[in-house]
Amino acid sequence: MPRSTFYERLKASQRIDKYRQVKQEIAKQFIRSKETYGYRRIWYCLMKQGFTYCQETVRRLMTSMGLKVTLYSSKSHYHSYRGH
Repeated sequence: MPRSTFYERLKASQRIDKYRQVKQEIAKQFIRSKETYGYRRIWYCLMKQGFTYCQETVRRLMTSMGLKVTLYSSKSHYHSYRGH
């Protein structure tokens, strides 16, 4: 590993996460909703709490945290099959 890359990664690992506080609030709201709120509803809850982040930022943070609604499936469509 090149010397400059080593020190760049070392410095980046010591940097304070500027989204630390909003990530904690996102996790709290997601758990409070019983893991049914998507990024739009979480964003609205954050707006009521006083956080001023855009929806894209909330979506990106939720993706990086691994928070995803699994209760509702987008694959549920109408099936006319009745069986034999």
